[in-house]
Amino acid sequence: MIQGQISAEVVGTVRAPNLRRSLPALVMVFLLAGAATAASQEEVPTTVQPVFDGWFRNPDGSFCLSFGYYSRSTDRVGEIPLGPNNFIEPAIFDGHQPTHFLPQPQDRGPGRGIRHWGVFTVRVPPDFGDREVRWTLRMNGRTFSVPGHVRHPNYEIDPLAVDTRRVEAPRLRLVANGPVGVGPDGVSAGPINAEVGAPLEVTAWADDETAPPVTLRWFKHQGPGEVVFASRQLPVDPAVGWAATDITFSEPGDYVLRVRATNFATEFDRFCCWTNGYLAVSVSNPD
Repeated sequence: MIQGQISAEVVGTVRAPNLRRSLPALVMVFLLAGAATAASQEEVPTTVQPVFDGWFRNPDGSFCLSFGYYSRSTDRVGEIPLGPNNFIEPAIFDGHQPTHFLPQPQDRGPGRGIRHWGVFTVRVPPDFGDREVRWTLRMNGRTFSVPGHVRHPNYEIDPLAVDTRRVEAPRLRLVANGPVGVGPDGVSAGPINAEVGAPLEVTAWADDETAPPVTLRWFKHQGPGEVVFASRQLPVDPAVGWAATDITFSEPGDYVLRVRATNFATEFDRFCCWTNGYLAVSVSNPD
């Protein structure tokens, strides 16, 4: 349940062009055609803006700051490796953010909007106070930066349950009989090993007594190469409790895969109810 009106805080350097309505139609067509030609001649990465979703309190008194992002593209994928163009400050919180940015969601659904919600969280201590965590992305000569904080109650969210729907975030495991994660903060596992070009079977266990069945959706979160999922979206049969898919990597390196367990096949509330899982994979070339 949202405790107040949530508004995304985004600071960017992009300004929309000021096109006068009185421009003749012919001139307008000429300008747009010229812009399209220039764009086709220059490979420009997708513009992505980081977004602060809100914060929630953990049972131990600490807080989680939830972040997502908005892509200006409807069909292009962006890659921004960790480093000077993709970082979080203070540096102690850096490293969990995505480096792989998808276009605007096609399976938007009620409340979903056109951006990616709850992609990762940053956990801060109970005495965090008025300090902030800032995520910065740089691309195309532009800088986008967003602060996350716990200093305002209007940014408090409840990602674990929606009372009006009587649903809760699913329980998720990435290892059989391993740790259980609930909510955007989720659960992490790995690293596990894989080889370039060889399918790797990955399994996730998920259940939810309030609104079965649970649906799993896999994403590339970090990594240098292309990741191909045999099945990106999988329903979990409540009688079995798990679902598996094969994943293939195009290049060696260190990857993080994210799996999102939701109560709905293609839609969910902006802040509830889903659980993130992060699986680290170390990929090597075949011997």
